[in-house]
Amino acid sequence: MSGRLNMKHPVLASKNQSQFLIITILSALLISPTSACAQGDDTIAMLRRIGRTFAAIGEKASPAVVVLKVDMPERSEQRNSGRLRRPEPQDNLWIPPSLRSDRPGVIRDDPAVARHLRRLAAARRPQGLGFIVSTEGHILTNHRIVADASRVKAKLADGREFEAEIMGADPAIDVAVLKIDADDLTALELGDTDEVSVGDWVVGITNSMGMGRTFSAGMVTAKGRTRLGMAAIEDFVQTDVILHPGDGGGPLLDLDGKVVGISTAIIGREQGLAISLAIPVNMAKFAYEQIVETGKVERGFLGVAFQDITPELVKTLGLETTEGVLVTDVVPNSAASKAGIVRHDVIAELNGVSIESGSQLLHLVASLIPGEEIEVVVVRDGK
Repeated sequence: MSGRLNMKHPVLASKNQSQFLIITILSALLISPTSACAQGDDTIAMLRRIGRTFAAIGEKASPAVVVLKVDMPERSEQRNSGRLRRPEPQDNLWIPPSLRSDRPGVIRDDPAVARHLRRLAAARRPQGLGFIVSTEGHILTNHRIVADASRVKAKLADGREFEAEIMGADPAIDVAVLKIDADDLTALELGDTDEVSVGDWVVGITNSMGMGRTFSAGMVTAKGRTRLGMAAIEDFVQTDVILHPGDGGGPLLDLDGKVVGISTAIIGREQGLAISLAIPVNMAKFAYEQIVETGKVERGFLGVAFQDITPELVKTLGLETTEGVLVTDVVPNSAASKAGIVRHDVIAELNGVSIESGSQLLHLVASLIPGEEIEVVVVRDGK
């Protein structure tokens, strides 16, 4: 049986093509040198126009990108002893010979050594990027950049530096909202990730290796990347934009200069792949709007435990497809319980969207406002 439940919750080439290809190749071989040169000039001109387009996007957006300098609280042993952290043996390699201990791997207990290590610690201070999204000074970045920070400073492209207030964060998607008190700010416009397609060109602004703002153009290579273990709620946009450590929090822009994602991570670097991931801007907007208004993020809660449907489960349960998710438990007094969802039901649709995986369902529910009415289609007993 299937039903609709309304609920409120807290929450290779063809012959003709081959002929065309051969004719095209032969035509190309018969082109005169003059025509070939003309075509080459046209190609170069086109490439130059493309390059200028990317440059214009980056230059226009650059003033809105900030470098975040983060101070972390001292460890308790540092506060108690009044000294810097216990040095690692490798730190001795970074100490001038005149300050080193005679014993390998041992750091001299000397004020000059302590001062030197403090300078090293400052140089290694965590950094990341953020970008201004309102002329009032609101900044979007990754939560992990500022998590547990005792102080955050935002340095603008024009050299100005401001203390940044952490207004709130949504660790589930790795987004944080900061605010600076400053005038004459340039803000980026937030776009719509749903309008982004695989194959679209995008531009990333980074702070590669701390050498300053860097522009990198690339292509969207996939959407909806999940199960990477990087966040509780994942729906990453995958690109081939070049990222380096410390580039997290920067904007991913479409050809209109609108933000379509927040650069967050690189995976596969060890294997030489360097796949870049970005948080969809639609997910970030959901958190941003709530944080600015209330300082926190509330998400929908359906009240079910579930698992993806495997081919084995299809046979066992008498289902017709692996689409949907199998309910394995229901939280008492939850929205799902009150709507009549029970164990072994299959959630097939939510608000008209076909469910293909548990991660998709989690993302859809988490994008709902508590109290919002939804329509769920379930399959029970394989019918």
